[in-house]
Amino acid sequence: MTLANTLKKIKALSDLTRLRIFLLLVSYDEICSCYFAELFGFSAPTISRHTSILCESGLIKERKESRWVFFSLNRQDKKIKYWLQLFESSLNEKDLNSDILKMRQILGNGCKAKGCLKK
Repeated sequence: MTLANTLKKIKALSDLTRLRIFLLLVSYDEICSCYFAELFGFSAPTISRHTSILCESGLIKERKESRWVFFSLNRQDKKIKYWLQLFESSLNEKDLNSDILKMRQILGNGCKAKGCLKK
């Protein structure tokens, strides 16, 4: 890993929303962008910007299905465990657990986004 790649990852995870997205993907194999929008109360373009930065850094990857985009950890990155360990302990467990519980509720209720495949 080059210094430039390391810096890209640090910058990507320096934002609390992106860090929360990254850590949520540890608990779920794949999450649609519409669920992140509902969880954080952000617009689709805002979520898209956050996930784009994470994808560009190589920490997560995307899969497109129709007009929906699904995200997962880039487990092909051999250093992914390092990044998880580094930041998992720095985020308040209460906050992370709250995100996981809210996401579980959202997933159970189905997505409210118009035309979402996961209703």
